Amino acid sequence: MIHLATEEHVRPKRKNDPPHLRYVPNVVPLIDVLFLLLLFFLLNSHFRQAEGDIPGSLPSAQLRLTGGILKETILTIRPVGQDRLSADYEIDNNAPITDAQELFSHLQARKDSLASDESPLVLNPVGDVRWKFVVEAYNQAYRAKFRNITFRYPTSNE
Repeated sequence: MIHLATEEHVRPKRKNDPPHLRYVPNVVPLIDVLFLLLLFFLLNSHFRQAEGDIPGSLPSAQLRLTGGILKETILTIRPVGQDRLSADYEIDNNAPITDAQELFSHLQARKDSLASDESPLVLNPVGDVRWKFVVEAYNQAYRAKFRNITFRYPTSNE
């Protein structure tokens, strides 16, 4: 025997919850907090200029000059003044050079007088010379077509 559902046996339909019982998060405080965090990180960030690449390679063990030994050129960089705001450059203990363009001219003349293109140039920072002067010396040496550039460990004032 099959019973047909009558109105009294039918389960009442569920009505949707009224709007005041549904949870809807308030996004305004969330947006406020996100903007405060963004502002905090922007104000506490320190933007620095990226350093340039210094091309370099290890010297070859096979490096030889026909008929002799490679003569190295020593470029000494010394700080000038109590605040070290400038530097003097000396090539093989000759007269000091104070200008980067003048340093380039001397290095270019030195490069032209060398017997080999593989002759090393040794940068010798002395004392507490600022790094920007060492980098300037490197840039001028590279511009003068020196390709075998090395650094000597910084020493105290000589």
